[in-house]
Amino acid sequence: MLKTFKLLARDGSPLPIGPISGPIFQGQAPLLRDVSVDYCYRSWSSCIFDGLRSLNVTGARLPDLLSALRCMPALELLALESIKSNGTMLFDKVPLARLKSVDLRAASFRTAVPVFAHLALPVDVKISLHLNSIRGPETFSDLFSVIYKHPSGSGPVLRSMRATNFDAKFMAVQFSTSRAIKHYDDDDIRLSVRFTFDLPDVVQPDIVLDIWQIITQQGHQAFFSGELEFIHFDGFTGFILGLTAALRIEESSDVTYPSLRVLELRDMVLHHDELEDLRDVLTMRTRHNLCLQDLRLTLCNNFTAGQEQLFREVIANVDCDQWTLNDGRSSENELP
Repeated sequence: MLKTFKLLARDGSPLPIGPISGPIFQGQAPLLRDVSVDYCYRSWSSCIFDGLRSLNVTGARLPDLLSALRCMPALELLALESIKSNGTMLFDKVPLARLKSVDLRAASFRTAVPVFAHLALPVDVKISLHLNSIRGPETFSDLFSVIYKHPSGSGPVLRSMRATNFDAKFMAVQFSTSRAIKHYDDDDIRLSVRFTFDLPDVVQPDIVLDIWQIITQQGHQAFFSGELEFIHFDGFTGFILGLTAALRIEESSDVTYPSLRVLELRDMVLHHDELEDLRDVLTMRTRHNLCLQDLRLTLCNNFTAGQEQLFREVIANVDCDQWTLNDGRSSENELP
């Protein structure tokens, strides 16, 4: 019996008239569990899909997709790419009570927002976004404001954040419910966002912290809540100033990141004035009983043994690899 089915129509080949479920399945596919539909503009909603567990759709129109999803109450894995929407559609939300993960690849937020606006996601779903272009942090607000809020009012509590800068225009940010992210595919990661952007260099790194603020501070309408305990930054240049600004305690505002305990920096170029400013901010937080417990540096430049000693005065555990303490020089390869 048929368990997996793929329909590819990229080359524009003619398809049967009417719903694809009729002529192809003849109304019988009781063991069908995995379907991929690629650039098919026919209706494919049918009770034939009520036992489906995995669905991968590329190039479909949003109304056709929503109609099909209503026939898939057992769906667990959903992958979408290049979904077409005119932006003015309004349908009832589609309940996907058993969904475990949703992966959306979109050209921009304008195409991603209508998709999430029509899905009622379970509270423990994993969300993965791949976005080709963003204009700034405010666009994240548009997206996360439409993600369905569970009726009970409870949602995932995000406790760790991992941000990786792959190059000047491409980065990834992940958020997990565990107290640390050890690997990019950890089971507890609830939200992954990969995106390219066209922003001035001076503001590129700050967008990571902007995303955190946006997804966790939209009041009772937010899908996520946050008690950030662990931050990992990888491959950023000039990021320390934005980090210290976020951690600074202002008399007239609420304390930011009150639960932060671990800060990991990897493959970063650090500067003396930035490190001095960071140390001052961490000292201020310690006086308010907001102590950072661990500072971990790997493959970082310009962090000396003297800097390590100074940070040990305000942080219980400072862990640096030999590369960092040698300023990027391998002790085994140094000339005598």
